[in-house]
Amino acid sequence: MAYCCVCLLWCCFVFLGVPRKTAEELDFANFSIFEDSEGHYSTFNFHYTPKPFDRLTKLCEFNTLLGEQTIKDVMADCVRKRREGKAVNGMNGMNGNK
Repeated sequence: MAYCCVCLLWCCFVFLGVPRKTAEELDFANFSIFEDSEGHYSTFNFHYTPKPFDRLTKLCEFNTLLGEQTIKDVMADCVRKRREGKAVNGMNGMNGNK
């Protein structure tokens, strides 16, 4: 399971169901992770200034809350399969044997 770093809903909503209204709120959500000319969101950047850090963490928080039920369902399914001894990612049960 992967966490997506792009969410078109986040550009429109501060929180789920709460639309962005002010120019400040809209500006905060208006950034591109993949076309960042300043390299704020590069995988090689480990030092974030406050605004890019806040944007990225709020985006991750929004995406996590948006997909919360899916995340819980996938985790529960993995636990169930492990308990039943079924293969998960090529591994059989809890002991890691293939």
